[in-house]
Amino acid sequence: MSTEFIIKNLCLEHFDGVGLASVGRPLTLSIYEQWLSEGFHGEMSYLKRHLSKKANPQELLPNARSWIALTLHYDTDEPLSVDLASEMRSKKMGWVARYARGGDYHEIISRKHKKIISKLSEKFPGEKFLGCVDAQAVLERDLGSAAGLGWVGKNTCLIDRGRGSFFFISEILTTLELLADKPVADHCGTCSRCIDACPTGAIEEPRQLNATKCISYWTIESKVSAPPSLASRFGQNIFGCDICQDVCPWNQKARKTLPRPPSSSSGLVDLVAFSKLSDDEIKKMTENSALSRAKPQHLRENALVALKNCSE
Repeated sequence: MSTEFIIKNLCLEHFDGVGLASVGRPLTLSIYEQWLSEGFHGEMSYLKRHLSKKANPQELLPNARSWIALTLHYDTDEPLSVDLASEMRSKKMGWVARYARGGDYHEIISRKHKKIISKLSEKFPGEKFLGCVDAQAVLERDLGSAAGLGWVGKNTCLIDRGRGSFFFISEILTTLELLADKPVADHCGTCSRCIDACPTGAIEEPRQLNATKCISYWTIESKVSAPPSLASRFGQNIFGCDICQDVCPWNQKARKTLPRPPSSSSGLVDLVAFSKLSDDEIKKMTENSALSRAKPQHLRENALVALKNCSE
C-alpha cells in the first residue's frame, strides 16, 4: 500500500476531494503578480505582503516537499440566487453567499486538518505537516489545479466536472515527498455565462477578476462604501455573491447529480428588520460564522443598499 494511497484514504474520511502536488513556484504566480500591479486587489494590501510566501511555500514550512490539496463541499438544497432574484426583490429579502452560512468554515476545516495531521504524524514520524485554510499565504486555486482537483474557470473559481465549484479549498503542507497527481484539462470551452451574468462587470476578461468591481469585495472586504453607481447593481446581495457560480453549467449539472443536505440557514435575510438591528444584535446573530468577518455597521449598510435596490 503506497504512501499516497494511505494519505488519500485518510483524507477522504474528512473531505470530499484530495489531490497531491509538488512544492514549487506556483504556475500562475506571474499572472498573480501582474494582477496585483494593476491594483485589482483594491484595499486587500495583505495579498501583497504575503507574496514571498506564496512564491516559496518553504517559508511556511522549512523543507516542505509536497502539498495535500483538499476540497469540502458547501452547497445545499436551497434554490440558486439567480432563481430567487425576483422574489427577493419583491419580498425585500437579502442574500448571504452560500459559503458563509452555518459555522465558520475556518474553524471547521482546521479541526479536520488537526485530526488528519495527528494520524499522519503517527504513521510518518519525523515528518512535518502544516494545515492551511484561506488565512495562510497560499495560491489555493493554482494549487488545486496543479493537484488535479479541477481547472480554474473563467470566473476564477476552481471547477470540477463532476462537483462544480461550490467547495472550500484547503491544504496540508508536508515534508513528505509524494507522487503528484496530474492536472485536468480546461472544460470551459466557449462558454461565457459567468462573464455575461456579472452585474458589475467584475470579470473583465476570462480568469481576470477586478476585485474593485466585485460585489463580494464591496460587501465583505472594503472598509469604505461603494460608489452609488456601482452599489445600484449589487441587487439584494448583502454578504458575498454567488451569481457567477450559479450560472455555471458545471454547477447546474452537479446540482442534479450530487446529494445536497438542507442548510441550517436559508441565506435569506429580512432587509427591513436587519437594517434596524443594533450592533450587539448583529454581533450575536453572526458570531461563530464567516459573517462575523464584516463589522455590524458594514452589514447594516449592505442591507440598506440592498433595500434601496428593491425599489429602483
